[in-house]
Amino acid sequence: MREGQRELAVSIARNLEEKAVLLAEAGTGTGKTFAYLLPALASGQKILVSTATKNLQEQIHSKDLPLVRKVLGNTARVALLKGRRNYFCPHHFHQLQQEDHDSAARRELALVAHFAERTRDGDLAGLEGIAEDAAIRQAITSTADNCLGRDCDFFEDCFVQKARQKAKEADVVVVNHHLLLADFALKSDGFAEILPDIDAFIIDEAHHLPQTAIQFLGERLSYHQMQVFCQDARTAQREEAADDLALQKSIETLAEPAMRAHKSVARGDEYRVDDFGQAECALFFAALHDWGEALAEVVRLLHQAAARGKLLANMAERADKLQALLNIFLTQPEGEDAHSKTQARWLDVSARGFVLNLVPVNAAGRFAGWIRQSEASWTFLSATLTVNGEFTHFASELGIFDYDSIRLDSPFDYRRQAVLYHPAGLPQPNHEDYTEALMDAVRPVLAASKGRAFLLFTSYRAMYMAERALRDEPYTFFVQGQASKERLLADFMASKRGVLLATASFWEGVDVRGDRLVCVVIDKLPFAAPNDPLSKVRHRLMQEKGLSPFLHDSLPQAVIALKQGVGRLIRDSSDYGVLVIGDPRLTGKGYGKVFLDSLPRMTRTTDLAVVKRFFAYHEADDKA
Repeated sequence: MREGQRELAVSIARNLEEKAVLLAEAGTGTGKTFAYLLPALASGQKILVSTATKNLQEQIHSKDLPLVRKVLGNTARVALLKGRRNYFCPHHFHQLQQEDHDSAARRELALVAHFAERTRDGDLAGLEGIAEDAAIRQAITSTADNCLGRDCDFFEDCFVQKARQKAKEADVVVVNHHLLLADFALKSDGFAEILPDIDAFIIDEAHHLPQTAIQFLGERLSYHQMQVFCQDARTAQREEAADDLALQKSIETLAEPAMRAHKSVARGDEYRVDDFGQAECALFFAALHDWGEALAEVVRLLHQAAARGKLLANMAERADKLQALLNIFLTQPEGEDAHSKTQARWLDVSARGFVLNLVPVNAAGRFAGWIRQSEASWTFLSATLTVNGEFTHFASELGIFDYDSIRLDSPFDYRRQAVLYHPAGLPQPNHEDYTEALMDAVRPVLAASKGRAFLLFTSYRAMYMAERALRDEPYTFFVQGQASKERLLADFMASKRGVLLATASFWEGVDVRGDRLVCVVIDKLPFAAPNDPLSKVRHRLMQEKGLSPFLHDSLPQAVIALKQGVGRLIRDSSDYGVLVIGDPRLTGKGYGKVFLDSLPRMTRTTDLAVVKRFFAYHEADDKA
């Protein structure tokens, strides 16, 4: 029995009944999922549960919901709905089979064919033997652009349509934030037709929602997008208008200016540009303008040919949308005034391509409108919604001003189970020797913990520096990027003296219980990069309103991120461990108190002897 879990369930039940908005922070171990599933199922309402990750989405649908239904004797119909990129598309697979392939591709196609014969739901999570990032996975799915809808010969066998129909008939639908926001942002990637029927929205891992909403309200134009359009246009012309040589030639003319645009900014590494006054940007936009002129001719000829087949008709619609998207970027000023008042604009470049971005600085206005229009109850839950005990930052990011709230501490005994060690005498985090000095301070901690540690970094550069500094130590090292996240975690769990080095993606959503993980090291307070284009515009707007960007944006975001990283350490009532935060700003700056006051109440020390005694005590306890 957990009193916090009971309190949370009662608050959610009341919120469901009153059709209101509830913000709930519940510390690790509260049992949030059962606390909302139980009153949700008991309410008899049509419920939508949204999570940040597909892993949690699967767990709720496959494990938690069946258990709660069994306990309640509940017969509610449940459905799992993902974005269309997660479902096998028979039409695109059929197209792929018509092409010539090398032996490696033929082996992959055989694996897909075997999957297609036995799958019941088309969910590509069940496709084995093909890497998650393999190109064929994208080739056998559809997008909102290239889906033929009811004109498709395979419409009756469409797994996306079957999943949507099941969701429409279900009492509880489990989605993720990407799918939810894609539909709310009117990009219709999954289930827009069922949204008006929802009585209650339950948003788990809600701390992700503000940033995810901003991204879905933005516009993007990529080199990959342009290439895929050209490939699909060629296929449509070849299959349905092979004699239309003018259309064929016009499609071919799109390749050169697109390549020229990429070549004008490519330099081998990944980088970001938000000052479009640079010389290479002039060449880039000139090439993009030329591509736009070539696209205009393709648009004209596609509309002439559209009546000859459904592929060409679909391409004509896509060409219109792509032309409108291109014009958004071409009509933006290219100098210092490239940003409108409330939008950030930048270019991401890599060796493989580029992405032009135009993103609003916040989602508050739009999201508040979605809540009003829904006429449903909304429950937002996370272990990390507050800063210094207040929900103000999260609420303002989503335009929520009329809400109830509940904040519940973790039921774990942090004073007994954990120690916060803050090494004294480290240089400032921007000093060139900082990471080396931190690793010197961490070595005796790792010796006391016998490895069994996560070392979490705010940059890849620091992670690789730490790896070099520790490589001769007697531990088994697991470094982000050397294998998939799932493989690294499985290998770490199997190791008795494992040390995992990682960046942002391991700061949350990782659940390692027991004595395989007894130490978490965080190198720096996780402030966002000051040159981030979105932050620049947000901060300028705040300054114009007389607000401090640091206090109202940078600090709250960093506190929430730190709380997530800290949450990796204690995952169960029997866990124990030492948290190491190296950044001297934690105690050397006034704002450090905001970080400390936002963390669970654990013993704090700068004395290494306390750390050693702590581990010795728990080692003896384990043996006893």
